Amino acid sequence: MKEPRITPLPSAEMRKDWLDTLDKLPGNGLKGKHAPVNVLGTLMKHTNLIGHYLEYWVSAKNVAELNARAQELIILRIAIHYDCDYVWGHHVPPALESGLSRGEIALIPFDINAEDWSSCDQVLLKATDELILNRAIKDGTWGELSTYLSEHECLDFIHLVTQYVFFSSVNNTFQVELEPGIERIPAEDNVKTIVVAGFGAN
Repeated sequence: MKEPRITPLPSAEMRKDWLDTLDKLPGNGLKGKHAPVNVLGTLMKHTNLIGHYLEYWVSAKNVAELNARAQELIILRIAIHYDCDYVWGHHVPPALESGLSRGEIALIPFDINAEDWSSCDQVLLKATDELILNRAIKDGTWGELSTYLSEHECLDFIHLVTQYVFFSSVNNTFQVELEPGIERIPAEDNVKTIVVAGFGAN
């Protein structure tokens, strides 16, 4: 187990206005025993920045038109690409809350063409893969994505990916400790070995 590079701010020292902002998060999957306390405590060490970032993150989640199930599907796929146990573990509860099944969650690290996925889910996963691996979405994939998502939802998609690339990078770089009882990515082959073969080439 790697030691955290920044000691998180303890919950007792978190400002009330920051906690009030976090209380506005939709649903219950990121609250209570599932709250990402250590990463928030790490970010809260930067007192001049975190309040503004929390307002943006929480507001974006509340106004997004992209539905919660689609959001959690995308977030879990990002966690796999970044090999980020922290994002994975903290987003399994909201994923279940949003309507993803345990069976669907178990498929996310692997084959996006599995017959269990709807055509919309396949496009969401494919677009996520391309944006992470190629830094952009190909024209053909964008055309497919646009048949399922409105312009606002496409903008939500990009915002969401950038947010969770940020969170994954923070967790991996600062070696944020996973809280007890939060599950890790299943110890199996990494999704990137599948994705590169199918979608990595321009």
